[in-house]
Amino acid sequence: MAKFKDRYELFKLEGLRNKPFALFYNPSMMTRFSSISGRELSLKHLNIVLGHIDNNTKINDIGCGRGFFGLELAKRKGCKVWACDGSERRTSIVRILSTISDLDVTCEKLLLDEQNVHTLPEADVTLFLSVYHQIYINQGKKAADKILLVLWKKTKRTMIFAMADSREQDYPKYVEGMKDFGLEQDEIMENVTALLQSLPNSKVTIIGQCDYFNVTSPRYFFKVEKES
Repeated sequence: MAKFKDRYELFKLEGLRNKPFALFYNPSMMTRFSSISGRELSLKHLNIVLGHIDNNTKINDIGCGRGFFGLELAKRKGCKVWACDGSERRTSIVRILSTISDLDVTCEKLLLDEQNVHTLPEADVTLFLSVYHQIYINQGKKAADKILLVLWKKTKRTMIFAMADSREQDYPKYVEGMKDFGLEQDEIMENVTALLQSLPNSKVTIIGQCDYFNVTSPRYFFKVEKES
């Protein structure tokens, strides 16, 4: 009964109201209504990350959205995950999915800023995937860099970082207004690398790239490791 209640609550969060249908619903880590191309892209991104996460790792998933990465890592690798996002709806979805699947995932509603970033727990690995640019645009470069630095200090081993550029119509322009990162893709990639290399005792490698639907600029994934 408890899990049926959770499934129906998930339905409501997704805008559904057909309660009997919840009996036959098998929720996945991705939204039930993701497009085929969206699912394929998410799995490609996940496969890039999976190869760099050890079993039973303690993970912070920053700006987790619907929790796809954290939930899958908890499921596939036995990771203990702390996640946060600024949306109550999305964090509610993560909490329900983790309950239904019996996963060790804690999710809090938190819109990261210079003050509350200090309250985050420490973790072996931090996932900071396509969040930096949002903080930069909304809070400014100084705040974004400070938050990145604090997250790095709270990371014991590795940070997985992603940021992409998109200039196609109807797609988010990730680095729009981010004059410090340049205009050309090579320049943006070099400047992101330099940003991550500026973190104390950091070793930076590009671990993968993935085209974002039909957008010309790929999403790059960076691995930042603590040097002894």
